[in-house]
Amino acid sequence: SNIPRNFDDSLAAQALLRASKMWGSLGYLRHEQPSRQTRLFEFIKLCLIDLSSEQQADSTHPSISMLMQGVQHRMDSVIAKTRREAMEIAEEFSKILDPSNPLR
Repeated sequence: SNIPRNFDDSLAAQALLRASKMWGSLGYLRHEQPSRQTRLFEFIKLCLIDLSSEQQADSTHPSISMLMQGVQHRMDSVIAKTRREAMEIAEEFSKILDPSNPLR
């Protein structure tokens, strides 16, 4: 059948990986329009919420390192909204990595 056996095989995982590459790029942060950055942030957050609720994610998935780069870039921003988005992604991420002890 065409049903993915795990998250790595799914269309959602491929979309998250592509979105993570963009979101993790310093060039994307510096040059993309804020409205597009917000839409991408919202998409990534929804993906992470879905993953944490289904507990399908693997902590070694390639999107994790890219998302962590994006969090790091955004935490250095002088713009409060950008830092807040980074914190929200990190919080959702922590629910996947350690569901018994997520960031708050």
